[in-house]
Amino acid sequence: MKKITLLLLFTLSSFLFFAQETETIEEEVIEVVEEESEPEDIPFAVIEDVPIFPGCEKLDKNLRKMCMQNQISKHIASNFNTSLANELGLSSGKKRVYVIFKIDKSGNIVDLKARGPHKRLEMEALRVVKLLPQMVPGKLRGKPVGVKYTLPIILLVEGDKKKE
Repeated sequence: MKKITLLLLFTLSSFLFFAQETETIEEEVIEVVEEESEPEDIPFAVIEDVPIFPGCEKLDKNLRKMCMQNQISKHIASNFNTSLANELGLSSGKKRVYVIFKIDKSGNIVDLKARGPHKRLEMEALRVVKLLPQMVPGKLRGKPVGVKYTLPIILLVEGDKKKE
């Protein structure tokens, strides 16, 4: 029997890689929003005020982003059916499922899409993300906006050590 470990990486990694560019991108986003009456959805990495996950309300702006990512990570880890990879007979190694969704102007999770190595893993990822609670919506210039979020879920599938 294979041992399955669920590893979660979030847009935090992309946020860290692009941290130097974030200010420039944020300034460009704000300029575009100022020109438009109805702004488009804003990526999580550059949103002025991130959506607020329940329980993260009393934290300052910077800690809210980390709190949200940590709470989503805990939610996925506790709800994702990791035994599914065994049932699918996946080979050993890292298996990635990417979920893209939006937290709309009302704080609801909408527009979910998933891509992964197997349709059932995609469906499981969507099921778990749909269970996320309603949040306080993200804001740009004090107005609620849709926020795009990319969630990479990484499954580490290890072969049976007794057979090796």
